[in-house]
Amino acid sequence: MISSHTHVGLIALATCCLLPGGALADGWIKSPVNNHYYRLTDQNSNWPDAQLEAEACGGNLVTINDQPENDWILATFGQQSNRWIGFYQDLKDQENYSEPSGAWKWISGDQVTFTNWISTEPNDNGDEHWAQIKGKLSTWAGEWNDHSLIETLRGVIEIVPGEGGWVDWPITEGGNGHLYRLTDAPGTWPVSEFEAVSCGAHLATIRDAAENQWVLETFGSSTNLWIGLYQDLDHPSYREPAGGWFWINGEPVPYINWISGEPNDNGDEHWVQMKGQQSTWAGQWNDHSLIEMLHGVIEVPGCPWDLDGSGDVGIEDFLSLLSLWGTDPGGPPDFDFDGTVGITDFLDLLANWGPCA
Repeated sequence: MISSHTHVGLIALATCCLLPGGALADGWIKSPVNNHYYRLTDQNSNWPDAQLEAEACGGNLVTINDQPENDWILATFGQQSNRWIGFYQDLKDQENYSEPSGAWKWISGDQVTFTNWISTEPNDNGDEHWAQIKGKLSTWAGEWNDHSLIETLRGVIEIVPGEGGWVDWPITEGGNGHLYRLTDAPGTWPVSEFEAVSCGAHLATIRDAAENQWVLETFGSSTNLWIGLYQDLDHPSYREPAGGWFWINGEPVPYINWISGEPNDNGDEHWVQMKGQQSTWAGQWNDHSLIEMLHGVIEVPGCPWDLDGSGDVGIEDFLSLLSLWGTDPGGPPDFDFDGTVGITDFLDLLANWGPCA
């Protein structure tokens, strides 16, 4: 039998980067410029390592296609520091490579339609084959510079819906505007949640029958799926089999879809799977244990101001912001990434008050 301490350790491992209410540090932001999703890499690194982190999340370092996108990237992520972007020099392209200006490409494979170099760049001042965008504190704010592997920065990751396994559920089709994908490989629930958290997300929260059906139809054609519901053995409401169930992102639990007779705790069953289309109970839920190895459904809300994950920006989010006033949480509610939760973050939250778009 799994002890409550072991269970808590597994949940802590899976939720290492949470803010109050289940919100994530450096959560994804959906751009109004192109409806793509963006976040910073977790820590400073060289360009190749930043790109590897982006790829692990089904994305790439950002491709910048025009001035409005460049301006938005600077305003959103460039407050505090320079950032890696997805522009690099392909030394293997013998036909086009030359120093300092030859064979610059987007790692995404997109055509180069826009550049914003500082007037004296690129200059290849010592193996400089990777591009950074200068932050707001720089004389060249928003302009680009080539740099080497000596430089360590956080990069801007970009996810394009429809690529890298990501699928969006558009509001225009009755959805919530969120982004979803499967974990890379089958694993236990904590391992699946850890993968989600490492990409600035969580296992999916199912809020109503429509979302349940969409997740089933989109991802459940051939297998059962982990979702973000788990049992907290240390919560005062915990009892077997039906007490202490919570969404990992901190949202309330107004909707459930248990199979009749579930949950039943048939041996340390504290994590929830959705049955796949092949099952007699397709779309319904079952509690299961760490014996089960499944893909999980990762969900990215794309609304960083919704700190409590309710789907609306409101009073609880305001109170969460106040509780972190003057601190550096490393992400929301430090929405401008200037290192301190303050008045500009408060005004940003107010500007996005109401239902998440």
